[in-house]
Amino acid sequence: MAKIKQDKERLRSVAEQITTALQERGHGRHFRQNYVARPGKTNTDGWYYNLGRLGRGKPSLEVWLDRYPARNRRRFWWGFFSTNPKSNSSHLWLMKRLPLLLKPTLPMRTVDDFTEIGRFSCLKQPLKRQEFSQPIEERYKIERFYGIYDNTPASDKIIVKRAVDFFGRVLCHLYGTAPVASDIDSDGLPARVKQTINRIVRDTKMSLAIKQLYGNRCQVCGKRLEIEPGEFYAEGHHLKPLGGEHQGPDLRGNLLCLCPNHHALFDYFAMPLNPARLKLNKHKLGQSFIDYHNSRVSML
Repeated sequence: MAKIKQDKERLRSVAEQITTALQERGHGRHFRQNYVARPGKTNTDGWYYNLGRLGRGKPSLEVWLDRYPARNRRRFWWGFFSTNPKSNSSHLWLMKRLPLLLKPTLPMRTVDDFTEIGRFSCLKQPLKRQEFSQPIEERYKIERFYGIYDNTPASDKIIVKRAVDFFGRVLCHLYGTAPVASDIDSDGLPARVKQTINRIVRDTKMSLAIKQLYGNRCQVCGKRLEIEPGEFYAEGHHLKPLGGEHQGPDLRGNLLCLCPNHHALFDYFAMPLNPARLKLNKHKLGQSFIDYHNSRVSML
């Protein structure tokens, strides 16, 4: 009973943080927020919060915590839910507008893919480790889902960040604005409050490739964070940041794989970069990006 209460409270907290973060990034105008005091019950041994709807007859933004992808524990899912018993037009409206980068990368899930486990439904074949954190499309009799299951139970902060980044990228493509990379937020700028700032789309596959190249080990200190057995965390950093006054490119030669501590130091140009002193260096960094970073360090 205590675990159930803890999971429901955790879901509520995450849902509130996601909604607040989307509002702060200017996405509140894109969906009609739906305040619900209590979570809805699912048939997958969990609960969900409806954050709001994109408009009449359009998909809603939802966050779930349930056992659908693997029965051993509840996992977070964030994404878009559609239901239209006549034509599922709202789901088709969404899927047709997704760029290739955001298209579902895994086979579509249908009713044939899950089974009943006691009193709840679950996938017959649990998601594999590499299948978490990738877009999935689910199509049932009248319900349609498009979103991501996360395999990171250790940190709600990471979950909120990933969910907000996902929702933000989709909303920006739907409504013609461009999102800012999460490592170049400009909180406090009047343009951000007025929602007139230009935002840059980060190629997440590029950052992911760099982190995979180094096995999530920091190039500066050589360490990696283990957030659960066999699961590691690192962050991609652009030497010449993507937006603002910098206008850097999203290229391999402009990227480092860093732990959160060194990422913060590099974000604030608090330490110079000497490639010869990196503990790990398996790809070629662009000299112009190194020079740009070091020139900013010397200005402080």
